[in-house]
Amino acid sequence: MSGVAVILLNWNSYDLLRACLHSLRNATYPDLRTYVVDNGSRDASEVDRLMEEFPKVTVMRLPENVGFARACNVGIKRALAEGAAHVILLNNDTVVEPGFAEPLVAAAESDPRIGAVTGKIYYAADRRRIWCAGGDHHWLLGNCEYTGEGMVDRGQFDRMREIGFATMCYSLFPRRVFEAVGLVPEQYFFGLEEWDYSVALRKAGYQLVYVPDSVIYHKVGQSYGRFEAGMIYNFYRNKILFTRSYMPRWFWWAWYVVFAAYAVGLAPFRMRLLAYDRGEGERRGDRTFHRVSVSVMRRVIAKALADARSKSVVTWKDIQAVREEFCLPALGMR
Repeated sequence: MSGVAVILLNWNSYDLLRACLHSLRNATYPDLRTYVVDNGSRDASEVDRLMEEFPKVTVMRLPENVGFARACNVGIKRALAEGAAHVILLNNDTVVEPGFAEPLVAAAESDPRIGAVTGKIYYAADRRRIWCAGGDHHWLLGNCEYTGEGMVDRGQFDRMREIGFATMCYSLFPRRVFEAVGLVPEQYFFGLEEWDYSVALRKAGYQLVYVPDSVIYHKVGQSYGRFEAGMIYNFYRNKILFTRSYMPRWFWWAWYVVFAAYAVGLAPFRMRLLAYDRGEGERRGDRTFHRVSVSVMRRVIAKALADARSKSVVTWKDIQAVREEFCLPALGMR
């Protein structure tokens, strides 16, 4: 087994993917293979253009959007079947430095106990500012923290270290991890599968490592609207699924009561303020969020909490149903 496979997902974002693939063309690692999984994009001609422009890239087309983890696993299975020794999961809204892969591989091959390696991720819009330099998981908050997020890089994260959480925006996983632990958990449609997999690796005895010499740049928030109703629903359902999987049962119920009170009572006000502050609607050319009342957001979150107690898998149909039920009728509300 040899070589490194880079897995990229695409969903209606040809221009972002094209920029990422151009940067991968300049990669200096001698045995780097790129796989693109198209997750049911609307315009099939964009995939045809991609195959013409990047003939060395292996492209797999899915008939519908099956979610992040399921699509990743399609690419991972193909890469492993073709002999990849390591797999890098990389967002398509990133660009890489030419020498990005070598430090990841060196770290992974230095110790068989290492199960994931991530690098330093900068904001693409401000290449001095850090988006993620590793991360850690906080059980009490049921949350993960991106180390250094928003900080100007002054060398404060220039040391290789063990971390508690490896983002799937950009991480390398050795083949041995998939063989021992399995593929990426598929119950989350989008988001939190990386939290789950990080915890699963650590429970299996693997270390997660941050390597500062591996650098990429991330065009944050291009694939979805963080404050859009479907993604709000998706996030809260996923969070319940994740914490229920790993917290002790007695503790989870106490945590759930407190979390549900916060989620329905205070979270809608906080999200609305954050969206206005960041100009989320205007930046994306979508004002829907700004016209949805706090009471509608509460209903979205309440539905997510209720569904999370009775359903174990989030699907694209679930998210689309929420968008139809809550977003469109809410237009014009204050």
